Amino acid sequence: MHDAIFCERVGTPAVGVMTAKFVSAAELMARVLGMPNYQFAVIDHPVSSASDAELEARAQVTLEAIQALVVQRQKVQRQKVQRQKVQRKRAQRQEVPR
Repeated sequence: MHDAIFCERVGTPAVGVMTAKFVSAAELMARVLGMPNYQFAVIDHPVSSASDAELEARAQVTLEAIQALVVQRQKVQRQKVQRQKVQRKRAQRQEVPR
């Protein structure tokens, strides 16, 4: 979780992945790191004793969750950029002498 949040802070897109057993710990870590609403993907627990087939199925579900988070974050980023453009245009109009 720490690495994913650090990457996001420096502008590198990242998605944290936690096993279901550690969701509360991941949420706490996100709060401690100042990003209480940080969303991450969750994979079923346990991983270490799962068979190859189980891991493959879990990985597929988790990958779909990661893709959904990436798409959501891209939409949010585009909206943010659009708002910034609008704000800059408004500021430029206010600077023009009349």
